[in-house]
Amino acid sequence: MTVRLPIGSGRWLRLGRHPELEGIAADGEPRTLPVSSALRAPRRPGTLLVACVEGGGGRLLGALAVERSGVGRWDALPLLLDVEAAPWIARLAQVSGATRVYGTAEHVDPVADRLTRVERVVRLPFHSSMAIDGLPPVDPRTRRAVPADAPALADLFASYGLSHLPSRRSRRRHFERVARDRLAVVVELDGEVVGAAFGDAAGRDHVFLADGTIRPDHRGQGLSWPMVLAFVVLARDEGLAVCGSPVASNPMDPVAHADAAGRPVDEWVSVRLRPRLPEPAQRLRTRAVRALDRRLERRRR
Repeated sequence: MTVRLPIGSGRWLRLGRHPELEGIAADGEPRTLPVSSALRAPRRPGTLLVACVEGGGGRLLGALAVERSGVGRWDALPLLLDVEAAPWIARLAQVSGATRVYGTAEHVDPVADRLTRVERVVRLPFHSSMAIDGLPPVDPRTRRAVPADAPALADLFASYGLSHLPSRRSRRRHFERVARDRLAVVVELDGEVVGAAFGDAAGRDHVFLADGTIRPDHRGQGLSWPMVLAFVVLARDEGLAVCGSPVASNPMDPVAHADAAGRPVDEWVSVRLRPRLPEPAQRLRTRAVRALDRRLERRRR
């Protein structure tokens, strides 16, 4: 059952999906990829919350998808069609419990300007590569990741910020899901996984190349580009174009390098929110959640 609440000036708040939301999000890719992907991904009940702001005649003005991305961690993903919806989307993000609001600047900036618990803002160029034909052959040292790679992937990404995955069990299960449900490739030398890259969001037409790394003792050996190439080819075979945001620590822009037409189309904006709970209470809550996760892991052994 759909719940619609009047919010004044002929506006309505729909608790749930607008009938046109999924199509609008897909048509707006890559700029609307976070919301498009969240709506399309298979999920357990209760791990995705959606609210929409509507105008006269039920016209969609904006939406907010709030998804669970880890233990005690929620992300807010705005889609803004009319700036008049920005105050309501900001309010929803504030009360949702999310600690991060992210997406392209077109959809995030008008919302971020109205947030009151902003801790920091990160801005990166957002690239999209469309023309990905005529690529060189895939390096035989690369292959598609499989769930059995999860232990190696957990070790490979151990130095990444995985605080939302508080135990080895949760990290292993996370990478099992990554290999099973996402586009992911590995670099394998002598039967050992030494590198990996995977997508973090896949919509109707695009996939976001989110994370990639080579084990430190194998860096400088020319493995990064074959790994990215394998990911781009895998995406192409699935009918998807690749988009992403290079970080300052990585001098190679994989999306632009994969295709000369891969130029910035927008900015990728990530807004970190201060916890709603006071810091000591937030730390206690986080420790309690992690302790429970560790107890569950011991019981399953």
